[in-house]
Order: sequence, then C-alpha cells, then structure tokens
Amino acid sequence: MDDLLREFLTETSESLDTVDNQLVRFEQDPNNAKILDNIFRLVHTIKGPAAFSACRGWKHSRMPPKR
Repeated sequence: MDDLLREFLTETSESLDTVDNQLVRFEQDPNNAKILDNIFRLVHTIKGPAAFSACRGWKHSRMPPKR
C-alpha cells in the first residue's frame, strides 16, 4: 500500500468516526442545521481525496444541493 493511500485511509477512518458521532447527535437533535452541515462537510472532505485514491468510483456520487 502506498503512502498516499495509507494516509487517505487513516484520515477517512478518523472522519468516519466523527461522522458516526455527528449522526448520533443529529438523531438526538434533528433540527440542528449546524450538525447536518458538519456531516455534509465531512463526507465531502472524504469524497474529494477519494478521486485520487483507489476509491475512484466515489467521485461520481452526487451530494444533494446545499440548503
């Protein structure tokens, strides 16, 4: 595994842990737009570097339009 892929996987794992935490918070407070924005930002942050990694199929997925 090359260094870039290893770095991507490490950062993605950390981001997914945060997304998981944020989803639990959002479930408890579904009207909190700040939490939802953070979830979208984190997923977008994962999606960008995925275009340069082995997960190239992700770059074709679409995020819903920002509110």
